[in-house]
Amino acid sequence: MAIYLSLFLLATLGLFFTGIFGNKSLNNFFIFGIFAALVIVSGTRYHLGGYDYENYLYFFQQTPDLANLDVWGQIQQNGLFGNDTGFLILNAVIKSLGFNFYGFTLIVAAFFWLSIYFTVKPYLTNMGLLAVLVFYKYFLDVSFIYMRQSIAVAIFLWALQALLKKRWCLYFPIVIFAAMVHFSAVILIPVYFINHVRLTRKGVLIFTIIFALSYVVTLAHINILQYMSFVGSFLGGTGAEKFGDAANGPGYGDSSLVSSLFHLAEFLLVDGLLLANWQRVEEAGPRQLLAVKLFLILLPLYSIFANSSIMVRDGFYFLFTYAVVIDLVTRKSDLTKRLLVYTAFVLVCFYGMFRFATHFDDGASSRYVSYLSLHQSIREGQ
Repeated sequence: MAIYLSLFLLATLGLFFTGIFGNKSLNNFFIFGIFAALVIVSGTRYHLGGYDYENYLYFFQQTPDLANLDVWGQIQQNGLFGNDTGFLILNAVIKSLGFNFYGFTLIVAAFFWLSIYFTVKPYLTNMGLLAVLVFYKYFLDVSFIYMRQSIAVAIFLWALQALLKKRWCLYFPIVIFAAMVHFSAVILIPVYFINHVRLTRKGVLIFTIIFALSYVVTLAHINILQYMSFVGSFLGGTGAEKFGDAANGPGYGDSSLVSSLFHLAEFLLVDGLLLANWQRVEEAGPRQLLAVKLFLILLPLYSIFANSSIMVRDGFYFLFTYAVVIDLVTRKSDLTKRLLVYTAFVLVCFYGMFRFATHFDDGASSRYVSYLSLHQSIREGQ
């Protein structure tokens, strides 16, 4: 746990340093060091991440090398989406390069964390916000547990520029491959059409009220997915099975009600900041406007779909927008207000990281072990 707290403290110092002194270049270099450290911490973790880690290990061991992999046969048999054929291909490629599973986790972590840093950097004036946010929203869950989805998230982030420039011929192939890695990324296909949405304060306010009130669906334990069976048929394979189980199941139980309320509340607080400082949106550049649109996608996921884990996990593709929105509404604020918002932001992120570390898998992730300390090689047969 000490290493998590140390890195979080460094990220917090970077956030406040830029917020007070405004030395963006120096801070970006400092924050890059934190992301490089996250590559090592995530990439060299030793059997941390619950049963998912063991499943990924078994999957890698069973994957043939690229020369013996029938990719077209896999697609013909299992379909384009649903059985994560793209993830199978990546396993085979890395295995063919002579890496073992420890090398695989390091390569995936490097791709994930460096993708977040370089793709989101142009959207922010204070990268400290992103550095603090990732400890809560991406670190111990996405990078430790949901390895397949971490790859899909990173792939999507590289598609942001194509989405921004409305280059559909580039955007769709990228997100289709992301969906081949993890079926949840199919939600990104219709996201392209968000370009046609025009943001107005009144429109966002009405959208917020409607979907905030729709949380009553979650309170009533109504599973909306049972009315969306067509999505399962579109997926096929194990993706269809998982979607079917989620649609026919009871959804999250009462034990997750507090968690879903917390996610909704934190969204509404940031959304309220956005609405209260709408002039910043009107002055925003195209990147920030795109981020605001992606941010708003989170609201239905945290309200009407809050009792479905399979839909809530789609939020991972858009969570980086919290940092962009907070940066947007505070960049021209007076110092006192900015520091107040930063302080609240840091406290919420710290609580979220600490709670996950101490509660998930009986707190196993809080007892960090790196395979480097065990002198494990990342190469096969060494």
